[in-house]
Amino acid sequence: MSIFTGVDIVTLGTWLTEAQAAYNSLQTGALVVSIATGDERVTFTAAQVDQLRQYIIELMGAIAALTGTTRRKGVYITGGKGL
Repeated sequence: MSIFTGVDIVTLGTWLTEAQAAYNSLQTGALVVSIATGDERVTFTAAQVDQLRQYIIELMGAIAALTGTTRRKGVYITGGKGL
């Protein structure tokens, strides 16, 4: 069971958008970002970027579960001569 059980898709999408924007801000030099998660706000610092990344992954998984899709996995292309 997910910690997001019972949360609707629109809310999850809003949280994902905010988390991705916060991640971008940290990656581009912001020292602190704050995002809404339901009725509270959570603050992340540059030192916590991995925790924010994990939160984004969890939100994406919850959205995928609600929509019946799976998260995309990486595609690896290998080749040799002739490609």
